[in-house]
Amino acid sequence: MLESLDKAVLKKAIRKAARWSWRLRNKDFGWGNDAVVIRDSYVLDGAELMAGLMKAGISPRSSKMKQSLEWVKKELTAKDKWWIKSPEASKFFLWPVFVLLLAKEPASSPVISQALSELRQFKVSGRGWNNALGGDSNIYVTALALICLPNISATAEDLKEAKAWLMSVQNQDGSWGYYPTWRGENICTSISTWGLIEAGEKDSKAVKKATQWLLASQRRDGHWQLNYEVGAMDGHGDAYIHFSTPWTLTALLKSGMKATDEPIVRGMKYLMSFQDKNGGWPATDISILAERLTRTTWATGNALMAIAAYLKA
Repeated sequence: MLESLDKAVLKKAIRKAARWSWRLRNKDFGWGNDAVVIRDSYVLDGAELMAGLMKAGISPRSSKMKQSLEWVKKELTAKDKWWIKSPEASKFFLWPVFVLLLAKEPASSPVISQALSELRQFKVSGRGWNNALGGDSNIYVTALALICLPNISATAEDLKEAKAWLMSVQNQDGSWGYYPTWRGENICTSISTWGLIEAGEKDSKAVKKATQWLLASQRRDGHWQLNYEVGAMDGHGDAYIHFSTPWTLTALLKSGMKATDEPIVRGMKYLMSFQDKNGGWPATDISILAERLTRTTWATGNALMAIAAYLKA
């Protein structure tokens, strides 16, 4: 049996990641998407990092986090939302709403109410959410919505529809792809599993089938490969392995697996081995892509969420 990870080591990794995050922060208290080039603040990736930091124990009441929470609110209420027409528009609402809810912002507050109202333009009646205006609902964003959105009167019916739709389009082998009938891959399967658990389906047949599929997909070294994602670079199937590995670990831990279970220990040891010496996590270990994708804010946020789930298991 593999030896579990030392909690003190994990907490040290969290502190190291937090220090890296604060050093990387821009003057407006937001973040860009990586540490290779100083980038303009980007609320999608910044909020994903903030979610990981808070899940890992960084207090929303700390002075630095308060500053960044105000940045998130400012972005959500800005009149000129250039990202409304972007290919990832719905996620620009989902991650910030999730962050504000983690910080105990009331779901009825004006900033969240406005975000939920604007997000409704991406909901497909009787199904889930789409990623961009005019598209059909896709599995990744629908599952993310189940994780991020509050179950309140304004969203209850939409979440109910989304959950039913997500379960209805699960592949026979227990997996999900990016769209219905697409071959299963680890990111969409893990986020769908987590989303259904948040929606009260932890003991469902769908979740049990999905966890078995994920366990069978783990590689010998402990990681989970990205099989396919819209926008991923052709010919580089492993390009975002640190995106899929923490998502899968989080889903499996949420499903009830223990921190001492061998697949979890192997996955966590793999994930921890790739923390950069400066504190962030890279999105890839492929050298040809390293300069472009080293130490991304979103990958670090994902890793921190997996560590948080492991510490609570």
